[in-house]
Amino acid sequence: MPNPKEIFDNPLQYLDFLQSEGFEGQYFDRKEVRVDTRNQINTLKARIVECVSAFANSNRAGGLLVLGIANDGTIKGPQPVDEQTMNSILQAIRDLTNHATQVQDVAMPNSGGN
Repeated sequence: MPNPKEIFDNPLQYLDFLQSEGFEGQYFDRKEVRVDTRNQINTLKARIVECVSAFANSNRAGGLLVLGIANDGTIKGPQPVDEQTMNSILQAIRDLTNHATQVQDVAMPNSGGN
């Protein structure tokens, strides 16, 4: 099994793993991004903080949180959001103190070829 950093550095190489049924676990998690309402944005931010904190507190090697892939492995991507909303979501990660985090935007094909 690859480590989180290997996948972060080469996500397209591990696309099958990212979509696999056994992906989620101690070192890996994925979240579908639904941001139609302020409540959904706040829920997503809370889930991101909870997940990143759990990785940091339980894994010396850290973890990998993938946004835009549903629990069933379907690539959905983030819903189109304005820059202010995306910055608000990413601010949740920046607000974590004493956590080393990296963020990366990766274009992946969804089931429609987009």
